[in-house]
Amino acid sequence: MLKRASEINYNRLWVMTTLISSHLDLGQRSILLQYVDAIRLNATSTEAVGLAYGLAGISIALMETATLLGDKKLENEAISLLKPCLINHHVDLSFENGWGGILYATRYLIRADLLEIDYGEVLGKQEALVAKHIHELSADTHNFKSHVEACSYALLYTDHHNASCFQLLTTNFDQLFAHYAERWRKWYVEDKDFIDESELAQWHQLVHLAQQFNYRADATHLAFYQKCVKNYRVKESSLHHLRIKCLRGNFIDLKRPIHYTERHTLLSSLEDLISLYILSPSSRKELETFLVPLIFENPEEKAEQFIPLLMQCPLCCLKNGLSRLLLFIVWLCLPEGQHRNALTHLLI
Repeated sequence: MLKRASEINYNRLWVMTTLISSHLDLGQRSILLQYVDAIRLNATSTEAVGLAYGLAGISIALMETATLLGDKKLENEAISLLKPCLINHHVDLSFENGWGGILYATRYLIRADLLEIDYGEVLGKQEALVAKHIHELSADTHNFKSHVEACSYALLYTDHHNASCFQLLTTNFDQLFAHYAERWRKWYVEDKDFIDESELAQWHQLVHLAQQFNYRADATHLAFYQKCVKNYRVKESSLHHLRIKCLRGNFIDLKRPIHYTERHTLLSSLEDLISLYILSPSSRKELETFLVPLIFENPEEKAEQFIPLLMQCPLCCLKNGLSRLLLFIVWLCLPEGQHRNALTHLLI
């Protein structure tokens, strides 16, 4: 007897790891298709073409799902969503909204053997424009915000396909962490009780980008920051703590409960909630309290619970929308291996 997805009893989220390709049972398969249908309904009215909020990100989610399900029709739909991204005439070069993210989406699908195109022939011009933009941002030696913006392209160049840009971003990260090392030293020595929120937000962004880039920070660059944390001069979230550990190359799981004060923050960002789940196996049982209802109930019925996690993003987008949730479900279904690692890198 076929059960509705909402009627299936799931005690632990990790049972989804048994759902691989043709072995998906009908009830679990219906969960994926529910979210596919919800994305389909909204994607038709999406005009944005970028990775974070537009069609490029949606196409990754649908293509990954199509491959898992062996659904050729859905695969063709995903490709049809990507096509307008590749022929758009917008001049936006940014990673979230423009060509930077479109290039990444295309390369991601090519590397995963989900798309066959001549990358250089189709997107060589756009690649050159993005590379030029990164060099221009990096040339402004006194504007650290420009350097952080240059580093926002970190995911695009982790595959080393452009050695010049990869090296330039590495240099940018070196300079930015050296800059912040001095800032943290000054804050610590001056015994400041208040650290500027905008600088702290930029620091968090830098650490996240560096993690995506697989950057390894020198211990001296993090020493005074860690002293500030130890002396309660700055509050460090569980997610940020894990990202800092990744930068040192000695990743250690949390192995501690998530503080109750963090729960509101986690429940206001699907991106952070999923990142923490992936990075911290010891926290998964606790995080399932939030994730299980989102995944195993009908999307329309859970709209009220899901809307706060969007952070005002479009419903079906990759940043904090249904496309990210769908990719997370696919991630849960995939076995350990190179392809799952690539998806992990995108989701964290």
